[in-house]
Amino acid sequence: MNKYIVFSLALIATAALNSCSKPCSNCSANVCYDCNTGYYFLSNQCLACPSNCQSCSNSFTCLTCNSGYYLNTSSLCVSICLKNCGNSNANCCSSCSSGYYLNNKTCQKCINNCQDCKTNSSCSTCMTNYEYYSANATCLPTNCNPAICKSCDNTSLACILCYDGFVAANYKCKECASNCSSCSNNTCNCLSGTYSSNNYCYSCLANCSSCSNATNCNTCTDSFTLTYTNGVTSC
Repeated sequence: MNKYIVFSLALIATAALNSCSKPCSNCSANVCYDCNTGYYFLSNQCLACPSNCQSCSNSFTCLTCNSGYYLNTSSLCVSICLKNCGNSNANCCSSCSSGYYLNNKTCQKCINNCQDCKTNSSCSTCMTNYEYYSANATCLPTNCNPAICKSCDNTSLACILCYDGFVAANYKCKECASNCSSCSNNTCNCLSGTYSSNNYCYSCLANCSSCSNATNCNTCTDSFTLTYTNGVTSC
């Protein structure tokens, strides 16, 4: 036989051995080593992934999805149209899960801490312990009214610093007591003849012009002097 013909036949035979039939993407001697997109490799075979998977580890676990699909909590690829749906109809949402709103048959996220909304710039109902403030279109902790609360702790949902004229008490801001001369940085400054306790002003003993508590007078009004009796400093 002509040497050229023999050589050509050998090349054809080798090519046949190394050629891959779909869905195999890499093979040798009719043995498959790798698969095309949408298939997974098992025992020298390429088996189909679940529907709409781009890659998978087995017949029921997707790793990545085709365009237009997302990986749900069951590791399957579902139409992105159905993401965060409350109810669906013909592969599109008819209502959304809490915290999302319907926009062109898909569910979009509401603003942070919002339970129910119609757009991404407003909120109809905030999550529990939150309140909607339209001035800045946010759901903030109920105790953290931005008009009077300067700084809020989002972990404890408490106001920790109030604007002047207010003091922090029981996790929120309240107006200064009427007998405060002023208050700022959560401290009530008391009038003469009163003392501060828990950001409220209480009256000193009679004829005291200043005192540290209910039983200790520091200075007296005119014509009175300090006396100490039975643990009480009075005028």
